[in-house]
Amino acid sequence: MVGIGPGDPLDRTHRAEAAIIGSNVVVGYRQYVDLIADLTKGKEIVASGMTKEVDRCREALRHAVAGKTVALVSSGDPGVYGMAGLVLEMAAGEDYYATIEVIPGVTSANAGAARMGAPLMLDYATISLSDLLISWTTIRTRLAATTARRLSLPYLTFVRPGIAPENTPEITFAADHEEAARLACADGKAVLLTTGSRNLRPYAEEAKRTGVPLMVRVLPHPDSLAACRAAGIPAAAVIAAQGPFSAEENIATIRKFGVAVLVTKDSSIAGGVPAKIVAAKQEKCRLIVVGRSVSSDGLIFPSIEKLLKYLEINKQMR
Repeated sequence: MVGIGPGDPLDRTHRAEAAIIGSNVVVGYRQYVDLIADLTKGKEIVASGMTKEVDRCREALRHAVAGKTVALVSSGDPGVYGMAGLVLEMAAGEDYYATIEVIPGVTSANAGAARMGAPLMLDYATISLSDLLISWTTIRTRLAATTARRLSLPYLTFVRPGIAPENTPEITFAADHEEAARLACADGKAVLLTTGSRNLRPYAEEAKRTGVPLMVRVLPHPDSLAACRAAGIPAAAVIAAQGPFSAEENIATIRKFGVAVLVTKDSSIAGGVPAKIVAAKQEKCRLIVVGRSVSSDGLIFPSIEKLLKYLEINKQMR
């Protein structure tokens, strides 16, 4: 894993350049590979576009296991919103036995701060604004919380009420998507995934490992469809449709694809969860609900009424 810095050859480290020069195979995002063309003459190049991160990691690991020296390049530092975490996770989870070295690089945050004359002194927070792997809702929440701390303002969070987190014969709650994927594929029966396109990988990998048929329902948006392709989900297993879906529509989908397990997030009425519960019960489907991970540095309010009451009291105190 080689960090090539923010793009300028002058910002590359000697260690990164030596690693690339000493490799047999160079793997990376096409634009990043172009940035190091002066170092890759005569080498085998494996380059691809956005959303192919998993494929690139797997290709790099495959070459490494075959005995080749591979440079999997990442812009900036590979351990800062880069490829290092994914490579290490895949190597352990898919039994690739290879020596992996992470070579750090200069991040765009450090390079940008230096150029602007605004050094990152003492404590600072770095937040990526890319919503390719993280939802914009999460990014927006992080920005708000960081701004509130910086300005010494109270940070208030309203959390939409979800369904009661209690396991029943029809409903099983999972702490995260990894646990939900294991539970969904445990019975070896067809699974319908309705959690969106942000967390496809654990389900796709578990379905592949167990041989379970997996259908996914995502928005008919190019990014969603690209995420499905990146996770290795065939087009025939993708239902591209815009919700919310009624109980009748969910029932029709369950029957059409012979679904025995339905997976959803605890997104309350806005996410169509009640309609999914009705459909699952009628069709005797197992329903797996991925619970919410609610964290906040400030006060959390379960209802708009309580939030407004808090604001009114504080207004009167001022």
